[in-house]
Amino acid sequence: MKGLRGRMSNAYLLVVALIGVMAAGCATTPVGSSKLDALVSQNVALAKAHLQRGEDVEMQQVIQAAATLDPTNPDIVELQHGARTANPSLIMPSKLGVNRYKRISATPSLRKRILFYVPDRVLDLLDVIGFDVHLGPGLYLNYHVTRAVQIGGGARAVAGLGWHTKRSLGLLGNAEAGLNLIAAGAQTVNAGQLGTSGVQTGSYHQAGLHRPTDPVYQEMRDYWAVGADVTFLVFGISWDVHPVEAADFLAGFALRDFLHDDLGSTQRLKLTDDDKDNVQEIITVLRTHRDEVEAYRQAKQASRPTI
Repeated sequence: MKGLRGRMSNAYLLVVALIGVMAAGCATTPVGSSKLDALVSQNVALAKAHLQRGEDVEMQQVIQAAATLDPTNPDIVELQHGARTANPSLIMPSKLGVNRYKRISATPSLRKRILFYVPDRVLDLLDVIGFDVHLGPGLYLNYHVTRAVQIGGGARAVAGLGWHTKRSLGLLGNAEAGLNLIAAGAQTVNAGQLGTSGVQTGSYHQAGLHRPTDPVYQEMRDYWAVGADVTFLVFGISWDVHPVEAADFLAGFALRDFLHDDLGSTQRLKLTDDDKDNVQEIITVLRTHRDEVEAYRQAKQASRPTI
């Protein structure tokens, strides 16, 4: 009993310390117009490089990020008007979160559609359920009917095997602590995923309202899932049902693929590491400096002559 009480006390102290640290870190330093200018210029250069390589879709996807900072920039306007396609943004944050794949629509042959029809329906069905069995020290409980209605918290450092987001059959490690009630809370998550979808790692810290556009729900967890996570001492399980994936599964029978995950009708985006780094910086600035970005947009628009 003393050992259990000690573990619970340590977990409690860790959560309290986490909330204090994140509350103290909420203040951000100004990003500055010169930094925003640099992000826009770099993005435009990356978009033009895609255009030179004949990668019109990739150009369009990249330039959409810069347009969120400076929509009246002449170079951005010219590139957007010259795009031969009109795909929605797949690399900027979306309310669909981790459910949406960064793949673009393609025009497959009839043979390819037939060949992939059954595999795509099977994969869509498997996407509806996620599970994990893990080992590691901790006391953690979270029950969620989407992350807008959840309760729980604790601390744990675990590694497990299961079927995870992004069709990853393999390993998932979590070191996390937090307290969440309904749609708000404070949490820090350090996660690493290794499986059939490749390798992905991330470190996420947040306090306040949970939103589907938060980084952790864009990359690692499904904001819209219904499920539970339980870790007690050294053993735990997690399970989720994904309603958005269920809708995509049903839509697939009519050849509708709003999550862009059907192998028979999509292809991957050819994004470079520089593309990803630049877009991620823009996303971070938009999330942490909303007022400053809005002032920057207005100043840029006011400085340009109207036609």
